[in-house]
Amino acid sequence: MNLVAKWNFTCPYKVGQIWNYDYTGSSQTFTSPCDGIYKIELWGAQGGDMHLSYTGKGGLGAYVSGIISFDDSTKLYVNVGGAGIGYGTSGVSNFLYQGGFNGGGTCHGGASGGGGATDLRFNDNKLINRIIIASGGGGSNDTLNGGNAGGLVGYNGSGTQYGSGGSQTAGGSGRAASGSFGLGGSITYSALLGGNDCMNGDGGAGGAGYYGGGKASDCSSGGGGGSSFISGHNGCDSIDENGGHTGQSIHYSGLFFTNTIMIDGSGYDWTTVRGSYVGQPQPNGTTATGHSGNGYARITLVSID
Repeated sequence: MNLVAKWNFTCPYKVGQIWNYDYTGSSQTFTSPCDGIYKIELWGAQGGDMHLSYTGKGGLGAYVSGIISFDDSTKLYVNVGGAGIGYGTSGVSNFLYQGGFNGGGTCHGGASGGGGATDLRFNDNKLINRIIIASGGGGSNDTLNGGNAGGLVGYNGSGTQYGSGGSQTAGGSGRAASGSFGLGGSITYSALLGGNDCMNGDGGAGGAGYYGGGKASDCSSGGGGGSSFISGHNGCDSIDENGGHTGQSIHYSGLFFTNTIMIDGSGYDWTTVRGSYVGQPQPNGTTATGHSGNGYARITLVSID
């Protein structure tokens, strides 16, 4: 847009305009309508709950927010995480419990899938271009819970052979499968039958995030939660164009957030370390410990340049 045209430009929206993004199971887009300041809020998805006679609960999703400046017509990709599928879910095969959309780990036989992360990506829809991420919770098993989604580090699942939480530089560990960049730990059915888990049963899968949580390997253990990320948030470890870690908080794109908030699935606020319990704001205006069900995203126009 040339300078004269910009002087005559009128934003089609007023300050306070909100764009909400619910879970759809696929990537969505947002194009900024004008030069301005925007508030981004993201909620990660919950890991799968157990059903039938079992009581294990999937780890709760994280919340992140921040303020960022976008030029008009900036195209962004919004990926809203899906909740993991839990063992005993009606109509689902007893041998496939998928992780939620956007990276949740999958398990097979008697366990629950990990929750998907919710993120915002610039330029294109590649994992390397995520600039803010709310992590997902780990999948559950039997009576034991999946690990809640993390701030800088995810929570471990419950049980004796749990999956551990993802961090800023690595996926969570698990004897069955570790998490990785953007993905919760998963296991294939053939690996399960090959004896990598107990008696052809399975453990809870890892939640997604900046790095995903590890997958539990015991028949009564939960998967780890993923880690969250905000470009510009102290303590985050960003990547360069080749995926290598820089030790700096700002993403290689140069896009970064101010006034950042990072609250894990247990309701604790994160700076460079886990702080105090503050509770987590929810899309419906209430406050909860962590986010249940599918993820969510909200973009608010704060000011117009």
